[in-house]
Order: sequence, then structure tokens, then C-alpha cells
Amino acid sequence: ASRAGSAGWSGNGPVVAIAARASLDAIAASRLRHEGRQHAHDCLVSVRGDSVIIVLGGQPEAAQSSGSPDQAVDAAAALIARRLDGAAVLGPVVSAVSQAGRSLRSALAGLRALPGWIQAPNPVRADDLLPERLLLGDELATERVETLVHEPLRAMGEPFEETVATYLALGRSLEATARELFVHANTVRYRLGRVSEVTGWDATDARDSLVLHLAIIAGRLHEGDQR
Repeated sequence: ASRAGSAGWSGNGPVVAIAARASLDAIAASRLRHEGRQHAHDCLVSVRGDSVIIVLGGQPEAAQSSGSPDQAVDAAAALIARRLDGAAVLGPVVSAVSQAGRSLRSALAGLRALPGWIQAPNPVRADDLLPERLLLGDELATERVETLVHEPLRAMGEPFEETVATYLALGRSLEATARELFVHANTVRYRLGRVSEVTGWDATDARDSLVLHLAIIAGRLHEGDQR
């Protein structure tokens, strides 16, 4: 936080980091910094070769009219990232500038993992690159998967986690899952729908099912370590 203050950071509120590979000269960086401050209270831009790091935060003007401060700074980051001419990864929103390092580490890890997802949108969120980050041994990704996916899934109760695990193990077949669990196919469909509502990841989607599968595996490994 003290370093950010010495660099001109003046506000409080949520913060998000962007890591990118892009061409940005001094004039373009200055313009981007100015635009960032129009959409968020504070904006820091660092350029080293083709590596660009942007940190946005404070209380965005958009938050005064609609949405939460978190949503507003996240939307501002997505807007700024689209101004870049290369691949950009958005870290998760954190509560204060003192936590900015966590968002930045996630964004940088996402940038390293990006080649593993050929169809990734641009910009892309670091949380959407969890499978690739896990394969790279990213500890923040392991924590994030546990918090965002496995803990909510486990809190729903054993039948829901068992249904997802069985569904994925049997090639995402409703009928095969129903036979294996001795329940009706509509029960399987209902449980999968609830999991999607609660966690935000849909087991019937190829990409989301990968996240869920890895989350279940990571969760079981974590539980095994606790024994």
C-alpha cells in the first residue's frame, strides 16, 4: 500500500490487476492511465518490453449510479483491457490496495497459463483459466478452486457432489448416471441444475465440467492431506 501511495495511489475501495502482452509506448501508456482514471479513481500502468501491468481501483464513478463498487471496478478493468492490442488477463477483484498483489499474481499466472486454452476470449479472467493454472502448479488457483467450487459443492450435500462426480466419470450421460445412482434421470438433471446455480459452473458444458472435475479431485486430495 505504501508503494502504491508513493506512485500516486490516493483512493480506497476495491482493486483489480491486469497482466498483458501488448505494445505500449510512453504516450500510449499515459493515455491509458488517463482513461483508467476516468473509469476508476486510481490507475497505475507499468510497461517493461511487451509486458504490461495495470492496477485499477478506488471508488469508480459507475458505482454511484448502478452496481456495487466491486462490479464497477471489474467492468472498468474489462474496458481498459480491451484497449490493449494483445492478450490480457484480469485478476480477481480484491478489497483494498494492500491485497493488490494477490490479484496481480493471479493475473500473471493466468497469462502464463493462457497458451493452454486456445479458444480463450480476450480479455479473459484469471478465474476462467483455473484448469490450466492448476496444471502449472499455481497455489492461488488451488485455493481459488477450493473456495469458488469445491466448498460450495460440498456444502450442498453429498448427493450433489456424488452426482456430479458420477456424471463426469460416465461421460456426461444422464441415463448412465441415473442407473449408477439408482435414481430417476430427472433427479440427476435437477441436481446438476442446482450445482450450476450455486457454483456458477455447469457440468453439462465441456469447459465447465473440466473445472468441476478438477475441483472435486483437488478437494479430495486436500481432504486426504488433512487425515
